Amino acid sequence: MNERITAQICEKSMSGDFTTEISMPDYEPEIRRLLRVGVTLTPPLGFSDGGRVGMNGEIIYNVLYMGNDGQLYSTKTRESYELAEALKQLEKGEEITGIICSVFPDSVVSRAVAPRKISIKCKLKGTAKAFGWQEIAEKSTYIENPDSIERLQGEAVYSEIFPSVTAEAVLSEDFTPDVPISGDLRIITHTSAAVCESIEPSHGDAVVKGSLVLSVLAAVDDSDEKPFRITKKMPFAERVEADWLTPASKCIAEVCPTECEFGVEDNRIACEVGILIKLDSEEERRAVYTRDIYSTEVYSETTVARYEHPLSKRCFSGNFTSSLREELDTAGITDGAEVADATAGSVVKNIEFNDDKMALVGETLLNLLINTQNEYSTKEFKIPFRYETECGKTDQSITDCRVVSLPPRAKIDSGRILCDCELCFSGRIYEKSYFDALDQVVFGDRIEKDNAITVCFPSPTDSLWDVSKRYHIPTERIISQESQLKKQEPIVF
Repeated sequence: MNERITAQICEKSMSGDFTTEISMPDYEPEIRRLLRVGVTLTPPLGFSDGGRVGMNGEIIYNVLYMGNDGQLYSTKTRESYELAEALKQLEKGEEITGIICSVFPDSVVSRAVAPRKISIKCKLKGTAKAFGWQEIAEKSTYIENPDSIERLQGEAVYSEIFPSVTAEAVLSEDFTPDVPISGDLRIITHTSAAVCESIEPSHGDAVVKGSLVLSVLAAVDDSDEKPFRITKKMPFAERVEADWLTPASKCIAEVCPTECEFGVEDNRIACEVGILIKLDSEEERRAVYTRDIYSTEVYSETTVARYEHPLSKRCFSGNFTSSLREELDTAGITDGAEVADATAGSVVKNIEFNDDKMALVGETLLNLLINTQNEYSTKEFKIPFRYETECGKTDQSITDCRVVSLPPRAKIDSGRILCDCELCFSGRIYEKSYFDALDQVVFGDRIEKDNAITVCFPSPTDSLWDVSKRYHIPTERIISQESQLKKQEPIVF
């Protein structure tokens, strides 16, 4: 027999530094002060090219700066990234079929190297877990009469982990800001975050539903009015195709905003936001394997091997709020300042298990754009978080989790910074299951038999298979006496 199961082939931690330069055209305002560089990473796609395993995607940079006229402006660019590590030579029968990967920006350093030129260095860190087929192989010597073989079979339930698939879509919205505007509206910059709220798998595809929250920082041209924020929620329902999907598939999705284009006419905003959906899926499978074997005609010796495989325990999702309350003196912010804009990014750094609970431990990086008498500066705050949720009892597990920060709500009130950021998380838990399967059997000398009657006095731990193998007889000869075996009564054959 040559059955196969899904097994974890390897787990690799990787990192890399990526440098880019943005050169703006002459008609763009010169840079007086760089304020922030927002980094968005498209969902990583895992790959294996024989000698390496890794992930790739795109880094989207959104730069906010103060021009030499004292106004706020932005520019953006996007670059490809790839992280990879060397992969050991695969064993015979191993084949990578799916990779669970995650990546986050560990640090971002930027500077203006010329009036219209920006240099950015971004360090990425990621983890890739590769899964694939592993054969349950049996090795045996030749036996003259295969009809004499008795085989004890077992069944293993495992999760087949499929490759990630993606789909792209464009969301359109046309709206008027809720605030009164006296002049020509100008879009300064924007941030957005998308969250998957439900997945409906069917045969060959899945419908991913969710919402995108768009936060726009806008101003009125040739006006002394302060910049203001406009927030818009955009629902979506998009189809992702994959041949292997069925209604029984377990799925999670990661949704990332990509390009965003604006048009303003009569102070009405028309926007188109591109999104990239990455769908990960798995399905429960069953594999039949040989637990033990013997011959009724010749003596045999067997050895077993242990096989470990992932078994999907559950998918999970939820949301919680990460908050900041800090005195202005402590934060180094002048009294009378205002929060003009706020962005946030979060990362899960560790996942802890305790009994039937799982704790997500991580950090939110909050960036506040501060307006102090029309002078702009930024302040960054690191907000640690720990969120517990039920997960059921497990001894060992493989966890895949991602967290999305929605645009935060921030203000200065009564001498304190008050900020609340909603974090949405989703993921899946695999239990590390295992079973022992026959690895090798060696057949030896022929068994000399006579016509004597055998009486067996079974022990409390004896099974039907134990007795049959001990006396080298077909199981079917004593299956009718199984009830006596359970009662530990003598069996005659």
